[in-house]
Amino acid sequence: KLQFLYFIGTFTLTLVHKMENNLIVQKIRRKCLQRGVEGIRGLSRSFRIMDDNGNRTLGQEEVRTGLKDYGIILGADEVEHLMSVLDTNQDGGVDINEFLRALRGGLSPLRKTVVEEAFRRLDRNADGTATLADLTGTFSASAKDGTASFLRTFDSASCPDGRVTFEEFASYYAGISASVDNDEHFVALVRKGWGLDTPARPIATAPLEYGTISDTKYVKRYNKLPVAECFMTFQPAGEPAVNVTFELFTNVAPRTCENFRSLCTGERGKSSVSQQPLHYKGLHMHRVVSRFLLQGGDIIRDNGKGIESIYGKRFDDESFLTRHDRPGILTMANCGPNTNGSQFCIMLAAAPSLDGKHVAFGCVRSNLDAVLRMGRLGTHDGTPTKKIKIVDCGQCTVPC
Repeated sequence: KLQFLYFIGTFTLTLVHKMENNLIVQKIRRKCLQRGVEGIRGLSRSFRIMDDNGNRTLGQEEVRTGLKDYGIILGADEVEHLMSVLDTNQDGGVDINEFLRALRGGLSPLRKTVVEEAFRRLDRNADGTATLADLTGTFSASAKDGTASFLRTFDSASCPDGRVTFEEFASYYAGISASVDNDEHFVALVRKGWGLDTPARPIATAPLEYGTISDTKYVKRYNKLPVAECFMTFQPAGEPAVNVTFELFTNVAPRTCENFRSLCTGERGKSSVSQQPLHYKGLHMHRVVSRFLLQGGDIIRDNGKGIESIYGKRFDDESFLTRHDRPGILTMANCGPNTNGSQFCIMLAAAPSLDGKHVAFGCVRSNLDAVLRMGRLGTHDGTPTKKIKIVDCGQCTVPC
């Protein structure tokens, strides 16, 4: 009788722990979904950011601090229980596959069936892999870039090769599946999207948003100007320096880009107005808002209260064509319309609320992971937990 009661007690306790762990996983999944395209679809990047020591495996402390950045604070016991769920092979660490399986969740048999049917619609030659060859004749020659962009939607973000396997296709829909609770709704969504209830027809790509770099409406107008590349070397206090390169959209906002480029090189010497060096070198990222942005470049006071540019005190907004639609977008800080100076921001997430208000003029070309790591030094009020200094900056003389 005592053995039976012990068994019942152990079984109940295990069931409770499993339910608690599932609730934590659901909570993490909801947090990811709230981050839009950089949530479920950005889990691989989240994994790399959480992987502090770069060994491609998350330990218990890395999981705890990483989830804290998502706004999920867990106690030691909760983290230990969560690790037992994530670490399915029981080797003491969580690799990328375990991480994605747990947070994305799998496809139920019903959902997997409709996804398989959709993949057969994409894989027209039925060789198990979808490529541009499968879509030959579906699009006109002028839409080739749109076709390639469409395939990249499903291609592996960690190892893009222009070929989409069923595993990659299913992984994409597993991310969408995480946000749809009802099986029937998910099935209807996929069937309608791929026209599975109608005869085979051309796959329709989403129209390009006006304001993206591949939008021919303004590429034809602005593409006579070259695209510049600049670099900055950031050093958080007590940590190694990291080099980040930026691509400047000179074909969209040439005056804004020239302001940033000149301040990176320091080629204009001192300001005739304030007598301060027109140079970003030695300044700090004075404002870091968690999961939002890094801001710096105040050449007057280095604290966000100074306004000056290479054109004088301030200059007008130039273009709102580029959207704040992803992490890494480089945009101007301002205090209202037409008040651009030297201060800039690097976005840590998509921020559509800034569209039409701030001039986005570039993006991070390399080392975005390092930028997102620096974002972990931020707070809700913007005061960084460590000083982040721009120890060097300039223009790339050859492609960075």
